[in-house]
Amino acid sequence: MTKEEKNAEKSKTMSLTNAEFLKFFFFPVLNKSFGFDNHQLNNEEDDRFIKHGFDKKLKEAKSARLYGRFFYFGISILIAVIVKYYSS
Repeated sequence: MTKEEKNAEKSKTMSLTNAEFLKFFFFPVLNKSFGFDNHQLNNEEDDRFIKHGFDKKLKEAKSARLYGRFFYFGISILIAVIVKYYSS
């Protein structure tokens, strides 16, 4: 096995970096809003992961998006409860 093949195999089993994980966590929604097209960003990253066979990274990116959606849902509920509590 050559060095290039070893590096290719190693990169297929690597996890997302913290920066990549946070990018998917904080921008989980696939839509265009506020002039920032994260739909295109997420699609490009997914296509790159699929093209190069980074199945582990693709799986982790999907779970990071799910965690991000839960995070924003929880923040929305928390804000609604606080507003309701202080408005009465």
